[in-house]
Amino acid sequence: MRDRWGRPVIGLRISVTNECNLNCFYCHHEGCLNDSRRMSPQEIEKIVEVGTEFGIRKIKLTGGEPLVREDIVDIVAATTKPKIEEVSMTTNGTLLAKIAAELADAGLNRVNISLDTLDETTYERITGRKLLHEVLDGIDAALAADLTPVKLNMVLLAGVNEHEVERMIAYTSERGIIVQLIELLDAGGKNFTTYHRNLDDIEQSLRERAVAVRTRRSMQARRKYILPG
Repeated sequence: MRDRWGRPVIGLRISVTNECNLNCFYCHHEGCLNDSRRMSPQEIEKIVEVGTEFGIRKIKLTGGEPLVREDIVDIVAATTKPKIEEVSMTTNGTLLAKIAAELADAGLNRVNISLDTLDETTYERITGRKLLHEVLDGIDAALAADLTPVKLNMVLLAGVNEHEVERMIAYTSERGIIVQLIELLDAGGKNFTTYHRNLDDIEQSLRERAVAVRTRRSMQARRKYILPG
């Protein structure tokens, strides 16, 4: 199976729920807590099995927030098949600390954690919840469970967290974590106009400081900057 550019498609993204325990103001699914259409672990397992027949080798579990599902460990186990080389998950990290080791034992290889700020007040402003410390504990638990490389997704928001880039880089560098700076997507509405932050100047600064720059051809030519230290 190949995409329109002729590249082999080896990754499959599965949204296991629309539910989320946060209420991020820039998200179009703000705090959805009613999800009657979610797939069972058995249905997900069947999808993965069929996918492997078409060359799928990597599975990413997303939401919503995957960890709100009480059967998430069963779901992870259901995706662990002989032909699957990697199972990863995107999570907000608030529920990760207590279950990271169990997820790793079930076959989860790594996590992407959404974290836009290291400031408690800003975190509450963005998410509507006072759960920053739970996220930080979740990050530590992911590292301890070897769900690596841990990646942090930081959405840049004008006038909110753009001044925290250097702090986030320092935090992730100290822990061997990869930070991914993300530009706010235009999903319609006033939030994009209010909070969109162009990343060109930040990228230029990173380019000037980087000891190496790598381009990931499988990720829309996304550039990866390797900084000293």
